[in-house]
Amino acid sequence: MYLDCIDLCLQHCDYVAAIVPSTFFNQPLFKERLFAWDKIDYKMFDDTDTPVGVAYFVPCPGQEPLLGVNGNLLTFDGMDIPFKTKSTLVFNPPDPTHTLVAIDSISGPNIHIKEYLGEEIKSTNRHIVPIKGLSCSADKLNLIINEWRRNTCDFWLTSFMSCQANGSYRKRITFNTLHWLANISDLYSVPEPSCDTTPSVNKTINN
Repeated sequence: MYLDCIDLCLQHCDYVAAIVPSTFFNQPLFKERLFAWDKIDYKMFDDTDTPVGVAYFVPCPGQEPLLGVNGNLLTFDGMDIPFKTKSTLVFNPPDPTHTLVAIDSISGPNIHIKEYLGEEIKSTNRHIVPIKGLSCSADKLNLIINEWRRNTCDFWLTSFMSCQANGSYRKRITFNTLHWLANISDLYSVPEPSCDTTPSVNKTINN
């Protein structure tokens, strides 16, 4: 329904700013007029848990849209942007070696890979997924996941419909994103762990 509303707005207005579900950015419609996309990483409304963002449309942008989180404009390079690919990872195999914790906990960021300890996991479980075929150590891939999250302010992760203790939405990683991260594990430079986990951003969309 919200896509129909955007369509009506764009038919009658040259400039549109619309608060829409955050899933808007992952679908193909109306991108030719999208000037900027601001992903809102906190709950905005009391009557819904649906994560949202603000889409800014112009008559003819003539460029790739500006991208940001909570009003902070972000810039990404080729090592930041996931794309559809395949790796040696196998999900839900009969003989797993590790498990993927695919969703953050309420207490904070918690997406990681750990050793499989023989526990029974349903194939329909979206939270914990058995895997095998790691091309690097689980520790290294966990460092890459965490560093990539810091570098991108979780822009490319799907927001889950409940918040962490700090007010940010819990995030979920897709199988495709983990395939991509596994494939770039040999290329990704991971610094030593730091006490400072604050994402680096440049300027604000509002400026």
